Amino acid sequence: PINPHTECGHKFMICFPHNYPYPQCRLEIKQIFKPWYRLLLWEQIWEGHLFHYQLAMLDRNELSNLGLIWESRILSVTGDRIELEVTDERTLSIRGYDNYIIIPSGTLFCGKKMNSTLIESSSSHLVLQIETDQTGLAGEALLLPLQPDASPPIMQEPPIYLKQQTQEALLRLQNSGVIKPESARTKSIIQLLEGIFGMKRLRRGSQ
Repeated sequence: PINPHTECGHKFMICFPHNYPYPQCRLEIKQIFKPWYRLLLWEQIWEGHLFHYQLAMLDRNELSNLGLIWESRILSVTGDRIELEVTDERTLSIRGYDNYIIIPSGTLFCGKKMNSTLIESSSSHLVLQIETDQTGLAGEALLLPLQPDASPPIMQEPPIYLKQQTQEALLRLQNSGVIKPESARTKSIIQLLEGIFGMKRLRRGSQ
């Protein structure tokens, strides 16, 4: 059925909006908030999803050439320790990294991932501490060195969830309201919205 509520953006959807009479500046609030939602969405896309999309366009060989991943071979696994040999000849140096992500199976974007911390290294060999006992692992593995000064490191996302929380907070603020004028006069958030977006004059202190 066609949505009878013209203020709702969904044409074929039955919704139950709360048309609170207060704050009286609700139309102005919606007009001002709408661009903010769009800007937060684009900022979220450009900070998070675009980076992963660009990486997804690179094949395994290109990622290795850029030094973003290393080809390695699992030598042994003892408890929470794993020893690997870096077999990628394009790797210039294995020094300078303390944290790694190990992918013993699958691909960079769809595979089993294990966080690890460097214990010791020599030549092309690494001994890493992993989070849980992974006895039985063998064969080839991808190794992702995590650089603390990279922005953002590969496989680590910026906190785009904060943008989502900001969007939700804006929506809650936009939809806040009361029915009775007595409640509107005593509720500080309603009075603040009326003062910022409406015609109410804000007074401070004894003014």
